[in-house]
Amino acid sequence: MTTTLTSPNTKTLNVLIGARVRLTQDQRNKLKAAYRDALERHNPSATAILPGSTVKSSTSYNLNQSLGIDSYLFADIANSRESISLPSLLTLSQKLDVEIISKEEVLEACTSYVEYVWNKIENDV
Repeated sequence: MTTTLTSPNTKTLNVLIGARVRLTQDQRNKLKAAYRDALERHNPSATAILPGSTVKSSTSYNLNQSLGIDSYLFADIANSRESISLPSLLTLSQKLDVEIISKEEVLEACTSYVEYVWNKIENDV
């Protein structure tokens, strides 16, 4: 028995291909910069509650909770992981409002992979 999960607007595919992305140093730097920018954007400076008061009030937005990972895991992904799953990278990119890899780059890589597999099989037979 095969169970396939799809959304109502998605065609069910019989061929499943997983993808991981090896981040370049430029992509890693871009991801880290977007993370730092998001932290600054969502954590405003503390302000005085009343004019002249020394009591400060601050609002905190938990970026890590929004991303679904803590800062240590983000640092691991951005600094030392060899690769990251494509869906995870796209989710991080969307939540950090930065493009790390384009749809065209992924399509090109998938096409190259299919060509590689077909050529390998044809040449080995």
